[in-house]
Amino acid sequence: MIFLDYLWFKGKNPKNLNNEECETIRKLFLEQTNEKYAIATIRTMPIPEWNGNIILAVKDEQKPQENLRGLLWCSPFKDDIVRVVAFAIDKELQGNGYGSKAWDIFVDSAKKAGFNYIQLEVRAKNTRAQNFYKKRGMDIIQTLDGYYANDLGYSMKGKI
Repeated sequence: MIFLDYLWFKGKNPKNLNNEECETIRKLFLEQTNEKYAIATIRTMPIPEWNGNIILAVKDEQKPQENLRGLLWCSPFKDDIVRVVAFAIDKELQGNGYGSKAWDIFVDSAKKAGFNYIQLEVRAKNTRAQNFYKKRGMDIIQTLDGYYANDLGYSMKGKI
């Protein structure tokens, strides 16, 4: 078995992704979250190009967007709040510290940009993600009925 090294790279603004890159992201969302997105929807997601928009790809990848294995997309939300819009890592790579590394990169970038709080939404049945966020100081602040199709969600918030 060959083990590859993966790194987090700065990601593109979704509106600048080509069809192949959007398709890779669409499949990642579907496989990891069961959420179905059209390519046009991915392109309109409010993700600016900044250090809180990162993708996971093979260390020596020349075109990481086309072969990504994870992403953490975050966007300024309100005043001093930054919102996690999407966070997904290929199941084969989960449990190897890539999520923690992404979170550290994101938090560092958010601090440098002047944000004081993080907010996100998570499926109620995704207890693994909830535990990940709780270990990083996030708390459930609201139950979200109807936020996810056929599923209950939670809004979580924490201080950076």
